Amino acid sequence: MMIVAMGPPLTICMTVIIYIVKGPAMQRGDHTQRTVTMPVAIVTGASSGIGEATAEALTRAGYRVYGTSRKGGAANGGVTMLACEVTDQASVDALVAGVLEEAGRVDLLVNNAGIG
Repeated sequence: MMIVAMGPPLTICMTVIIYIVKGPAMQRGDHTQRTVTMPVAIVTGASSGIGEATAEALTRAGYRVYGTSRKGGAANGGVTMLACEVTDQASVDALVAGVLEEAGRVDLLVNNAGIG
């Protein structure tokens, strides 16, 4: 796993932490029959701002992107939006379980959610 942290840009009070996860730790079940060739990313706080731009950039780069916001919402530009309250462990666990069930793995996590 590689962790990259970027400090707050100008006056935006936000820290972006990117986790690149490889290996079986974030995989569930046997998905050998799936023809999934796209890497899978979760971007928290993807409903606006830096998170939205990051999710869109990852989509353009060939990722299957699951974006989160507190309320979720309709898919936006190829980004599947899901509800997740990142301060609630049960909500985070449900999000990860749902993505693993649907996509079979998580290759990249951009933890961008915050109040600003």
